[in-house]
Amino acid sequence: MTAFVRQESFYSFLKGYLRMQSRVAVLLLFMTCLAGCATISRPETLGERASGFGYIPLDPLPIDQAKGADSCVNAETMAAATGTSNTTLGNDDVLAKLPDQTIRFAVASFDQTKGSLTFGPATLTAKGNQYRAVLDYIQADAVPVQFWIKRLTQADDAASARPIIQATVTADGRAVYGYDVVTSIAQSVDGDLRATHPGEGADTLTKLKAEALREEAMLRTEAGYQQVTIPVYVGVGLRLSADIVALKSGISISGLSAIGVEAEANRLNGTLTVQSLGVSGKAIATALPLPNKLDQTTIESAILAIGTMRATLYASSGQDAGVNRQPRIVGLYSPVGSDPLLINAIYSELSKQRPRWYTPCIR
Repeated sequence: MTAFVRQESFYSFLKGYLRMQSRVAVLLLFMTCLAGCATISRPETLGERASGFGYIPLDPLPIDQAKGADSCVNAETMAAATGTSNTTLGNDDVLAKLPDQTIRFAVASFDQTKGSLTFGPATLTAKGNQYRAVLDYIQADAVPVQFWIKRLTQADDAASARPIIQATVTADGRAVYGYDVVTSIAQSVDGDLRATHPGEGADTLTKLKAEALREEAMLRTEAGYQQVTIPVYVGVGLRLSADIVALKSGISISGLSAIGVEAEANRLNGTLTVQSLGVSGKAIATALPLPNKLDQTTIESAILAIGTMRATLYASSGQDAGVNRQPRIVGLYSPVGSDPLLINAIYSELSKQRPRWYTPCIR
């Protein structure tokens, strides 16, 4: 009996000792990790590597609107049978043709040396720097637009043929002073061929289109251009933006609420803007707030106003509710970075050559 008690006591002691050793080992491991944080650099994350890629809000631009999407196989036949020739959507049909709803938040930093905004994952400020935070509520459709893009360098030779997603200085130190962006003829070749070759069959037009695209690709490639397809967002919505100046470093601007709190504490100042995108009318105009400063109260009021306008946007009887809806370009997704020179060149080309939006066929 005594031996059994001694053996049980020994096992209890052994368990306690091992438990204590385990805790010590875990503590030592934790301390080692903390020490390592000071000596080992943090690995670059996917988000950091792709910091210049993503959603970029744009000031609204008009589009070339046409009925008949690729999904409407018999769109022209149906239009002829019903006697409809209108090329624009009715006011109440717009929302049904815009399949995607999203709320996007983007932050841009202002480069005082270049006088430009660069969108990226900036969430903490540097003292004296300027930023823009944009909250978009949009109902939109993504339109793929093909561009030919050429990077212009100090010596426009083989260096310009490097991938356009590289930095604004080439590997051999040549500064990039701009980009040349041209819309591909793929956006308009079908209509042009039907106009120049009336009465031709579908097979002939298909062959002519393929030849035209091959010739364009050859000429543009020889001139140093690269073809890029960029999703352009066409739709309607509402936008809330804050232009701020950081009075201190390390301020969080990861959301509008955080910006409001920091403004209340006098750690930043700025202005607030509420904007409608492709939406107008008496009901929208009367709901727009008039912010006179940037603080938590004005941000909350602006968010409430956007909620009111959003409810009005979905009123069942369009014009009777005092709302007009006209889809416009509201933003784009950049797969080639957010260099302001490049984004400005793309925006300029979009304003010059309106992208065609083939509305989805809803039966």
